[in-house]
Amino acid sequence: MDSRKRRLDEENVKNETCSDILHKKTSSVSSEEQQCMEKEKSKELKKRADDYYKKFLKNVPSQENSDFVKESSLPNFNLKNNNNGDVTGISEGNSQNKLNWRNTIQNELRLLLRRKLLLSFAPNESLEEWKSNYNSLFTSLESYCESSETKIFMESCSKTNYFENLAHKIYEIQKELRKIKLARLGEVESPGNNEASTEEENVSVQDADVKISQD
Repeated sequence: MDSRKRRLDEENVKNETCSDILHKKTSSVSSEEQQCMEKEKSKELKKRADDYYKKFLKNVPSQENSDFVKESSLPNFNLKNNNNGDVTGISEGNSQNKLNWRNTIQNELRLLLRRKLLLSFAPNESLEEWKSNYNSLFTSLESYCESSETKIFMESCSKTNYFENLAHKIYEIQKELRKIKLARLGEVESPGNNEASTEEENVSVQDADVKISQD
């Protein structure tokens, strides 16, 4: 009786051990596969961000030829390394910060980027003059930029993706305003007269009003 009980206990221990080993092996493989997937996804995201930003800069015309903002007025994504090998400016930080990248974005930086979004609507005017002349429109655009930046901030999967999406948003705004401007100028009967010149000077602010009403 005792020997039979002993054999049953040994079989149970053996079965439990095999089950534990199998579980550990499965968990290990799953973890390794997940790490590989995350690593590949990170590489793909960084490559896509770099490729898009290079393409984005090529598609931004100079200030002399359009109402688009200059490259110098965009957020600075070109990060430099100091002598210690650390990244200065906006950096990805250590692995812990990468997991909590939103905690590394200061409110001052977010306010600055919202201002960049706002400037993309009227790059030829100062915000102070714009606000004094078009207070109601300015308030609407300010609210629009705040909600747009907040949405991008919450939906982005990394700091790199956050800046990429902001750059894309600025480009989309400028591209849309350009289309609206060309449509409005096409309605002017005499492009060479004074009325047409006035229309072209004010087109940035008025087109911004059109875009907000569309959104």
